[in-house]
Amino acid sequence: MIMRILITLLLFTSLTNNNEFDKKVLPYSIVTSKADLIVEGQIDEINYGKYHFGISDFIKGKDDNTIIVNKWKQWMCDTRPLKYKTGQKLILFLKKGNTK
Repeated sequence: MIMRILITLLLFTSLTNNNEFDKKVLPYSIVTSKADLIVEGQIDEINYGKYHFGISDFIKGKDDNTIIVNKWKQWMCDTRPLKYKTGQKLILFLKKGNTK
């Protein structure tokens, strides 16, 4: 009986273990140098997995005045506290992906 309780406790603690992940924080100088496009604007339209972003100012690079941005999935180590909302103003540091 005691062995069964110990095994149950061991399984429970191993399944509910909240692994801690360190998020990598980079200095702005590195983030800006790695970005292909840095823009200021607002979210115009939200679709599944992506949103349309209206650009009001180009800080680095050039593109269309509206771009489509793929949303990231939530990370366990760094969750986004707010949901995406139409009209939300953001500054985006973007790296262009493959267009295949």
